[in-house]
Amino acid sequence: MDGSNKLHFVIVPKIINRPFFDAARDGCKARALELENIECHYIGPKIVDAIAQATIIRELVTYPSRYNLTKIPDGISVAVIDENITGEAINYASNFVPVTTWDADAPKSKRKMFIGTDNYALGNQLGLVLNKLNPNGTNYGLITGIGPNLQLRVDGVRDRLENDYKLPTKWKEVSYSPLKSEENVTLALDQMYQYANDPNIRAIISVGGWPMVDPSPWKKFINSNKHITTVVADSSENQILLMNQGFVNGLVGQMPYQMGGSSVDQLLSINDGNYQITNQALVTPLLDVSRIPTTLPNLTLNHNYIGNLAIIGYITSALIILSSISIFLWVHFNRTNTVIRKSQPIFLQMICMGTLIMGLAILPLTADDENNHESTANVACMAFPWLLSVGFTAIFAALFSKTWRIYEIMKNAKKFRRIQVTPKDVLAPYAGLMLVNFIILMCWTIFSPLKYVRYPLPGTDDWGRVISTYGVCTDKVEDSETELAYPIALMCINGISLITANVYAYLSRRIKTEYSESRYIAIIMSSLLQTSLIFFPVAFLMRTNPRATFIVLTLFIFIICMNVLCFLFIPKALMMRKQHGATRESINDGLKFVMHRNSNAGKNFDASSFKASAVTTASGSIKKVEDLVHVQFTPNTA
Repeated sequence: MDGSNKLHFVIVPKIINRPFFDAARDGCKARALELENIECHYIGPKIVDAIAQATIIRELVTYPSRYNLTKIPDGISVAVIDENITGEAINYASNFVPVTTWDADAPKSKRKMFIGTDNYALGNQLGLVLNKLNPNGTNYGLITGIGPNLQLRVDGVRDRLENDYKLPTKWKEVSYSPLKSEENVTLALDQMYQYANDPNIRAIISVGGWPMVDPSPWKKFINSNKHITTVVADSSENQILLMNQGFVNGLVGQMPYQMGGSSVDQLLSINDGNYQITNQALVTPLLDVSRIPTTLPNLTLNHNYIGNLAIIGYITSALIILSSISIFLWVHFNRTNTVIRKSQPIFLQMICMGTLIMGLAILPLTADDENNHESTANVACMAFPWLLSVGFTAIFAALFSKTWRIYEIMKNAKKFRRIQVTPKDVLAPYAGLMLVNFIILMCWTIFSPLKYVRYPLPGTDDWGRVISTYGVCTDKVEDSETELAYPIALMCINGISLITANVYAYLSRRIKTEYSESRYIAIIMSSLLQTSLIFFPVAFLMRTNPRATFIVLTLFIFIICMNVLCFLFIPKALMMRKQHGATRESINDGLKFVMHRNSNAGKNFDASSFKASAVTTASGSIKKVEDLVHVQFTPNTA
C-alpha cells in the first residue's frame, strides 16, 4: 500500500523527551508498523504547557504542514494537560477528525474515548505500597504535578492511607502537602529535600516519576536520606534499574507502551466505522514493584465470634422457657375451668411444649469455636435444626389442628349436620406433620450432618494475608450437590402446611366461637407466615456475618414464641378473670336474696357457711350458683 492510502494518527503527549511519554510513542509506532497501513506521528510541547498543547491540536487540523504532515491526520490522541484549555482544543479538532485521550482525560469534551490508567486506583496503590513498606506509619508528604489525572492520584493516596475504615493505617499527611512540581524534574527533586528536612516526615510519595528522571541526583538524595521511605509512580527502565540497585523503596507503574498501541487500535476502529459506544474508557493495568519487609507486623485476625452477644441469647431463651413452663402449669391447674376445658388443654400444653423447645433452639446458636471444641460446635450445628423444626412444628401443628377443628364443626353446622371431632381426629394432622419432619431430620443427621466450618472473608491486608473469617454450619462437601437440600425440604413441607393453615384461618376468621379463639389463632397464623417470610431469607443472606445471623435468628424465635403465648393465653386469662368476677357477683346477689328470704321467715342464717359452700359448688359456673341458691335456701313455709 502506498503512502497516500495510509492512515496518519498523531499522539500528543504532555511533554516530549520524557521516558514515560516516549514509551507511548514507541508503542504507537510499533503497532502502526504491525498494521502496515498506519503511520504514527509523535508531536507535543517541549514543556508542560496547556496553551502550547492546545495550539498544537488546533494547528494539526488547520495547518498540518507546520508539522511536516501532508494532510490533516485521520485521528488524534491527546494526553490532556488542562481539562478546560485542552478540552476546548479537542472540541474544535473533533469537528474535523476523531479525537481520543490517553494518560489524562477530559471527560466533558467531545473526545471519543479515554485510554489509560485508572488514576484513582493508581494513587490508592501508591498508598498501599507505602503501608506495606512501613506499616507503623507516621507523617508523609505528596509531590504532584499538572493535570486532572494527578489530582485523582492524590485523592487515591489519601483515601487509602487515611480514609479506609476497613484497613486503617497510622499515616497522616502534613499540612503543607501536596507540593506541586509542575512536572519540572529539578523542582520535584528540590521538593524531595524540603520534605526530607522536616523531622516529622518519614515518607514521600511522588504521584509522577519526575524526581527520578535524572539518576545521579536521585541517588545522591537517597544516600543522604536513608530514613525516608520513597514511593514513586511510573516504572521506566531507569526507575526499574534504580529499584534493583536499592535506590527506591516502591514503584507503581503504568503501561504507557500499551497506551500508545491501544490508541492506534481505537482510532483505526473509529475510522473503519466499528466504533459504537461513546464516552467509554479503556483502562490499562498497573505494575507494582516494591520491597516487602521480611519481618511483617503481627496479624490481628477478626474471627467474628458471637462473643458477648451470647448473653442476649441466654436471656431470650430463659424468658421463653420460663414463660412456657409457667403457662403449661397454669393450664394444668385450671384444666377444669370452662375457658381452658373448651380450648382443649392437651393442645394448649402442646403449644407450650413447642415454644419451650423453640426457646431451647437459641442455645446452640451461641456455640462457636471460640470457647467450644470442634465436636461441640458440630453437635450444636445439628441440634439447632432439630430443636427449631420440632418446636415450630409442635406449635404450628397444634394451632393448625385447632383451626381445622373449628372450621369443620362450623362448616357442617351450616349444613345442619352434627359431627363430632374427637381428639384422635385432631391429632392425625399433628402426628403426620411431626412424622414427616422427623424423617427429614433423621436422614439429614445420618447422611449429611451439619459441621462447623470456618471460611475466610473477602479482603486481605497489604501483604495478602486474610484479615477476617466467619464460622458457619454447613453440610457442603467437595463435589457435593446436596447442600441446602434438607433445609429446603423442611421449609417446603412446613411452608406448604403453613400456607394451608393460613387459608383455614382466613376462612374461619369470622366464625364466632364462645371465646373468640378462632380470631386469635388467625392472627397468630398470619404472623407466623409473615415472620418466616421475612426472617429466613434475611438470615440466609447474612450467613457470612455470624453475629448478625445470630441476632436475626434469636429475634425470629423470640417473636414467634412470645407472639403465640401472648395472643393465645392472655385473652384466656382475661376471660377467666372476667368470669371469676361474674361468679363472685352472682354469689353476693344470691347471699343477699337468701338473707332477705330467711329474714322474712324468721330463720337464722350462716352467711360464711353459705358463701364457702357456694364457691365450692359453683366451680366457676354462674348457673350452678343460681341453682344452689334456689334449691338449698328456699324457705320452709311448713
